Amino acid sequence: MDTLRKIFFNIHLYLGLAGSIILFVVAITGGILTYEFEIDHRLNSKLYYVDPQPQRVPLANLGPAAEKSVPGKRAVVLYLGRNEGLAHEVIMNDGLRVTVNPYTGEVLGSRMIQGRLMAKVQDIHRRLMLKNSLLVSYTTIAMVVLACSGLYLWWKTKIVGFKRQGSARRFNFDLHHVSGFYFLIPVLLIALSGVVLGFDKYLLPPQLDAKGRPVRPPQPASTPQPGVPAISVDEAFAKAMVALPGARITTVGLALGPRATYQFTMKLPEDNTPGGRSQVAIDKYSGQVLQMQTSRDFRGLRSIIYWSRQIHTGEFWGWPTRLLFLFATLAIAVQAVSGIIMWIARIRTQRKKAAPVSSQHDPVAI
Repeated sequence: MDTLRKIFFNIHLYLGLAGSIILFVVAITGGILTYEFEIDHRLNSKLYYVDPQPQRVPLANLGPAAEKSVPGKRAVVLYLGRNEGLAHEVIMNDGLRVTVNPYTGEVLGSRMIQGRLMAKVQDIHRRLMLKNSLLVSYTTIAMVVLACSGLYLWWKTKIVGFKRQGSARRFNFDLHHVSGFYFLIPVLLIALSGVVLGFDKYLLPPQLDAKGRPVRPPQPASTPQPGVPAISVDEAFAKAMVALPGARITTVGLALGPRATYQFTMKLPEDNTPGGRSQVAIDKYSGQVLQMQTSRDFRGLRSIIYWSRQIHTGEFWGWPTRLLFLFATLAIAVQAVSGIIMWIARIRTQRKKAAPVSSQHDPVAI
């Protein structure tokens, strides 16, 4: 083995061994999160699936319906169903989620977001249930190095298929190389976008005041007018749709205080992030647009982070890339396991070579 290849081999070997368990866990949880909403809705079908009907009840009815079902709590945000067959969610002031049928106004049930299985899977994927995500972020960098060093090592053998009638050890060897080769590009995209997302707070650090506290950008405020009642959330909804035509509203922040605004999160057609990245604020009295920022406005590092989110989840080309990225996460898990098996087999072979040969089995002695 030449010197350069040996260097790459050792980097690939020891970096893979050090991060194999974390890579396996992050890959499996990442694969699950590729279909996070679909899995969550299936597991809680009674809370989410509804029969579409020609007419919907006003959005203004959803908050009061949820508040009536859980006395003492107040509705603060509406999460609108992603398609016509899904219920809306009303987020209460303590984080409780109440699902409501958008066609009948019937309350279907409630649960806390912290108790969701998918919330726990997210916590494992992003932080391994630790206080911060740095360990996962550095492991993602290791994934980039492993992919690149693996390509260099593969280049000499160029294994693209399985050897017929090979041993189990040979099958594992081929599996490691084949899965790495065919899924190299999606794995690199997942890893590189993961690095960006893992260090996004360092790429775009918050502005700090003289005392080192984060400076919040000025928030729009509604202007109360004597004798003028607040417009309904449905009227504000219509104003937001006019302000950003072609977009779909995903989240509605209810204007609760006298100077609060209706806050709409919206998803433009070309925006493939699950909830959208555009924001529109509407004055609750005049109905005027006080602030609007769309995903089309992102520039520089903010644009890189925005695209990284779409790439990391496989959403950027819709269901084909989501399915491809699901298989890519499985390939990462397969490589983590097959790499360990290859290392164990290598250790056993080295021990056999180093073991003294018994005279009973010494062909010369016989």
